[in-house]
Amino acid sequence: MSAEKSITVRVRRNDGQPAGRAIVSVPRSTTPFPELALVADLNGVVRLSLPSGHYTIEAFTDGGERGSADIAVENGGHTTIKVQVTGG
Repeated sequence: MSAEKSITVRVRRNDGQPAGRAIVSVPRSTTPFPELALVADLNGVVRLSLPSGHYTIEAFTDGGERGSADIAVENGGHTTIKVQVTGG
């Protein structure tokens, strides 16, 4: 089994402010991975662990803002990605 990597997702609005309580999901991956949806904290942060592979991370706010980011995960370690939400 491959090692997992710790991922911190920071959800931000166009003005750079955190999108607290955004829903963060992992809808697509190259690795078998169960459907996952998490709620960001008030600072727009979600932490999760993913096995090696390529993923799309999506974020949605209750105001209709949405955004996504693609990430390639390699064995072990930690990385932080930013998902900027727009619209609404």
